[in-house]
Amino acid sequence: MHPRSRLTVVGACLFGLAVIAGCSPTPPTEPSSQRYFVQVVLGNDNPQPEQPTQRAIGPSLRKLLAGPFRWKHYWEVSCQAASVAQGRPARLQVTKERRLEIEFISATEREVRLYVDGQLTRSAKGPVSNHEMAIHGWDGDQKQSWFVVIREDKPRYDEQVTPPK
Repeated sequence: MHPRSRLTVVGACLFGLAVIAGCSPTPPTEPSSQRYFVQVVLGNDNPQPEQPTQRAIGPSLRKLLAGPFRWKHYWEVSCQAASVAQGRPARLQVTKERRLEIEFISATEREVRLYVDGQLTRSAKGPVSNHEMAIHGWDGDQKQSWFVVIREDKPRYDEQVTPPK
C-alpha cells in the first residue's frame, strides 16, 4: 500500500470514530468581546455641515448611502467606539435625544435598538461579526434623514469639505 493511501485510510477511520463517539464540530462559543464604531449620519442637501463638529463621511460609506437615498450630502454627527460582550450590552447616547443599544442575543447574533426621546423607534438583528457595515435608517423628514452605521473598521473621512467658521 502506498504511504499516502495509508494516511487517507487512517484519516477516514479517525473521522468515523469521531462520528460514532458523538463528537461534532465545536459549536459557536459566546463572543468574548467585539468592538464597533458607531456613526450617526445626517443626510441632506446642504453643501456645508450645519454644525462645526460635523464632517463629511468617507467615500466607501458615501457610496453605500448615495445609491438608494436621494441626499446630495452626508455628515457625520458623532462617532463613538463601543465594546459589546455577552451579558454587557453597549449603551450610547449619540445626541441629546438619540440613544442606541447593541446587545449580543446569541453567540452569533446581535440586536441593535434605536431610541428617540426614550422611546424605542427601531430594532434590528444581525450577525455579531461580518466585517461589513450595518446601516440603519433612524428617522427623517422632507429636508433630512438620520442613519446609524455600525462597523468594525475605523471610519475614514472626506476632508474636501471644510466646516463653516
